[in-house]
Amino acid sequence: MSTKFFQELENNMKNRQSTTKKFYLYSAHDTTIAGFLGGFKLTSTECIFDNFGKDKPDKNCIIEYPGFASNLIIELREKDSELFVYMKYNGTD
Repeated sequence: MSTKFFQELENNMKNRQSTTKKFYLYSAHDTTIAGFLGGFKLTSTECIFDNFGKDKPDKNCIIEYPGFASNLIIELREKDSELFVYMKYNGTD
């Protein structure tokens, strides 16, 4: 479900030096964001069942359904000449 978006995201990151665009903004519904979270392996049926009812779920397991005004920020960053992807979901790294 998220493959086309991931391909576009990867292409934008690969072509970062050949374009003047430095910022891309996408708008999506809750169901789309839920699909992306699954695609990034930040949630799954297994992690939801394993963490249901816990006060503090495992670090890489989002158990809440994306609510109104949820946001997913994906940044390509560079540190010590190495590139890495930084993600933030609703204000949490």
